[in-house]
Amino acid sequence: MTERGKRYNEGKRRWSLIDHRVLEPLVDVMEAGEKKYGHLNYQKGMPIVEIMDSLQRHLVEFRDHGNDHDEESKMHHCAHILSNAYILMYNILFHPDMDNRVGNIYSDNAVEDLKAWMKKNNIKNPVEFIKTELPGLVEKRGQHFVDEKFNDDGLYWSDIGINELRHRIEKYGSDLVLNDLTEAGQKALIKQKGQEFFNSLFNRGGILKGISPEDMLNQERQNAIVRRNS
Repeated sequence: MTERGKRYNEGKRRWSLIDHRVLEPLVDVMEAGEKKYGHLNYQKGMPIVEIMDSLQRHLVEFRDHGNDHDEESKMHHCAHILSNAYILMYNILFHPDMDNRVGNIYSDNAVEDLKAWMKKNNIKNPVEFIKTELPGLVEKRGQHFVDEKFNDDGLYWSDIGINELRHRIEKYGSDLVLNDLTEAGQKALIKQKGQEFFNSLFNRGGILKGISPEDMLNQERQNAIVRRNS
């Protein structure tokens, strides 16, 4: 007997357990959805409850009314149930902000309520407060989300928030990012890190917005010298 090659697959997903023929009706429904709503529309995110409502409608038709096929699509209700379950899982994994189930304290509505409560109670350092008091929010939505969501009023800039700001500047350009940064956020960043640090972030491209009046005057003087000598 010929010795077979070695494979170490213990603990890895066994895709062979899935019969892909069962997934073919799912793909058919997804293709119909693409024609109706556009390419990968579901990946834009949609409220969890709306997806569950759609899934429930097909389940009721199949379970309670004994109907196999959807009147509109002519496809099996179970295929629609599969597609809704797939879209539901996608949104849970990649759009947790769309989780609007009753009692979900990490949904966008709950986060807005939390921000309002922090402002009312004069929480000076909301990012640190969340890290110590609400670690579930960081775990559920991610540290970058917390930094961005709770720094928009310029209350606090964490190191992670500043690193994210650097990343956005490198990706989109300092001018565009500066325009998106609130005035309160600019003032808080300057107060916390200093004007020189702020200038070093936003003046890489030679833009004048956000630099100190002294730097702006020096820049104008340099420009005037260049114009005279040209």
